[in-house]
Amino acid sequence: MVEQPPSDYYDYYPTIALERPVVLGGIPSSPYREVGHSLGALAGLPLVDLDHWIEHHAGMSLWEALQQKGEPVLREAAIELITRAMASRPCSLLILGAAAPLVDTALEQVQKSAALVWLHGPPTAMYWALRQEQQEKGPQPSPFVPFPLERFEQLNPLLQTLRLYQQQADLCLEVFEVRETVNRLFAALSDLGGAVVDEFRDV
Repeated sequence: MVEQPPSDYYDYYPTIALERPVVLGGIPSSPYREVGHSLGALAGLPLVDLDHWIEHHAGMSLWEALQQKGEPVLREAAIELITRAMASRPCSLLILGAAAPLVDTALEQVQKSAALVWLHGPPTAMYWALRQEQQEKGPQPSPFVPFPLERFEQLNPLLQTLRLYQQQADLCLEVFEVRETVNRLFAALSDLGGAVVDEFRDV
């Protein structure tokens, strides 16, 4: 006879209860989405992906929305959505993603309402990774990167915007290995605004 699991076996069971949201972003080509989803799964945190939320709101991809609606309209929607996400409870892990340039004017609000974590890396490595991405997938994955990307200098306006996030981040990490980064962030969550609920369930 197969033993039935406890009635709460599949229940949502966070290991961290955040006192304020954690906003996770990074330079293009950094694995912020992979890190965010892995961290959310490890900590049992509600997860909001701003890129996907904007796309759902617009009914099209971020790249298509940028082309059809224009940056001012998309910026207004993005700021409204990130404000709503930071105000929602329980506090969530919010992945900033490619939409980061749309909400740079809300950075002060992010600092007041959330903890900001930024993943960075060598700009030259980012440049070559983005060139390869464009060759393989076109402009859609990174809509705020100039297309076609042929010179490093084309990235300067974007880098200037993203540098604000790095300068204002509560925690800034260079990613060498995803699992290591996830573990470091998990260990830092209490300092970033969370309280450990229970690291291990009774087994």
